[in-house]
Amino acid sequence: MKYFKHILGFILIALGVVGIIRAELGASPMDAFNYFLYTFLSENGIFVTLGTVIFVIGTIVTIMTYVLTKDKTLIVSFFLLLLVGVVVDLWNLVFGLIPEAFLSHMAFRLISAILSFFIICYGLALTLSTGLPTSPYERLLMHIDKNINNLSISKIFIDGTFFVLAIILGLVLNRLFEQVFIMTFVIAFFTGVTAKMFLKIIKRSKKGEVVHETK
Repeated sequence: MKYFKHILGFILIALGVVGIIRAELGASPMDAFNYFLYTFLSENGIFVTLGTVIFVIGTIVTIMTYVLTKDKTLIVSFFLLLLVGVVVDLWNLVFGLIPEAFLSHMAFRLISAILSFFIICYGLALTLSTGLPTSPYERLLMHIDKNINNLSISKIFIDGTFFVLAIILGLVLNRLFEQVFIMTFVIAFFTGVTAKMFLKIIKRSKKGEVVHETK
């Protein structure tokens, strides 16, 4: 059950990422960078999918994290990245079935962005609740925090790096505001708080299950 929840969490995160990107109201710095890189490569004749780019960039982060930590359990994160890449492409295909006129409507985009934000937060809480290996980005965050003893600065460093890279690519493509917009700041400032709220709910429901089973 624990492993099922962990995988389900990553599947939900992948759905949320696609929904946020498709809404074009701003994505997280990392997702904005991945999308712009995917667009840049596609427009220059290199056939890739968004899921492939997510997997390749995630693999680079995994290798960097392994060099810094020598943590062999990162191999699990590598396979989770592969899963996320595949699922992102599958969700992209699903969204592709929605008529463009409907997909581009502001009401749909707004609802999609908000729902996707909560889906990402719930998926993140679900993965954290299992106690199993998290994504390489979170592993890197924990390693930096261990060295400087400041989680906020560690997160700002990682998000800031992807944010700058996303802005550069967005300007090069002349499509910056497709993925760097209002939801970028909502995600940056409220993901942690919202994921913690869901995590408390999940832990509470777990306790309820335990009590029920012991009766």
